[in-house]
Amino acid sequence: MVLFSTLFYSEINARIRARKSNLYSKTLFEKLLDLDKNEFYQNIGLEKDNNMSIFEIKKTILGKYYNKAFSLCQKAPKALSELMRFYLLKFPLEEYKAALRISKENLSEYYGDKILFPSISKALTNGANDLYKIKMFKNFKRFNLMVSKGENVSVLEMEKALDNDYFEILHNKTKLFKGSERRQIELFLGFYTDTEIIMNSLRLHFFYGLSADDCILGILPLYNLKKEILYNSLSKDNIIESMKVFADSRYSFLISAESIHDAEKMIKLKKIDIARNFLIKNQFNPGILFAYIWLLENELEQIYAIIEAKLLGKIDIIRNNYV
Repeated sequence: MVLFSTLFYSEINARIRARKSNLYSKTLFEKLLDLDKNEFYQNIGLEKDNNMSIFEIKKTILGKYYNKAFSLCQKAPKALSELMRFYLLKFPLEEYKAALRISKENLSEYYGDKILFPSISKALTNGANDLYKIKMFKNFKRFNLMVSKGENVSVLEMEKALDNDYFEILHNKTKLFKGSERRQIELFLGFYTDTEIIMNSLRLHFFYGLSADDCILGILPLYNLKKEILYNSLSKDNIIESMKVFADSRYSFLISAESIHDAEKMIKLKKIDIARNFLIKNQFNPGILFAYIWLLENELEQIYAIIEAKLLGKIDIIRNNYV
C-alpha cells in the first residue's frame, strides 16, 4: 500500500509539472483569447470549422475534464478514491438540480437536451418518475424523503435537501482518515463545504426570498462555519451588510463583497490561492489531489469563459474578469 500510494502521488506531481503553464498562467489565458476561433478550437482539442453550439462545446469540454479527473481519482488509494469520486459528484449534482427546475416548470420539451450529463438528460426527457430514480442519488435520504411527499414539495426544498445530503455524506467519508491526512483533507473540504453553504444560503435568501430560518433549516455545522454567524448574515437587509457579519470568522475575506458576484469571485480567488500554496509546500499526501482538481476546475471555468467570449463577442469583458 505504501508503494502504491507513493507511485500515485508521484503521478499527480508529474501531471502538475506537465500542466503547470495551463494551471497557473494568465499569459496562456490571454493567448487563448487572442487566437482566432479555429486556432482556439484546436488548442482545446476540438476540430476546427465545426458548427457546434456553445452548449455542445461545453458538453464536450466538461466530458473531457470530468473523465480526466475521475480516472485519476480511481487510481488513488481506496479511501481517498471513494472520497474524491463522491466529491466529483458535485458536477452532475448541479445539472440534476437544473433538470429538476426544468421538469417542475414543464419545460423538458424545450430544455431537455441542454443537460450536460447524458443519464440525467435522458431521465428528464422520459419524465419526472425517471428523473427521481437516478441511481447516483439513491443514498440521499433527505432528498428521497422529499420525493416521497409528492407534488407538495417545491424545487427549492428539493435542491436544499440534495445539498444537505451531499455535504453530510462527503463529510462522513472524511472520517476514514486520521491525523495529518484528515487535517489536510479538511483544509480543502472545510473551505469548499462552508463557502458553498454560505453562497447557497445567500442565493436562497436574496434571490428567492427564503427567510433566514428556512435557509438554515437542516444545515449541519460541519467544519468552521458557525450556524449563528450564517443566521445573522441572512438576517440583514442587503448583501453588503450581510457580508460584514463574517468579519470575525475564517471567511473575513468576504467583508468587502458588495454583491453575490463579488463574493463568488473572492471565494474562487481564495480557492486558487489555497491550492497553489499547498502544491508548493507538499508532494506526498492526499491534499495535493484536491489542490490539483481545484486548479483543473479553475482551468475549465476559464475555458468556458473564453468560449462565451469568442462566440458571444464579449472578449474585453472576459479579459477584465480573469481569475
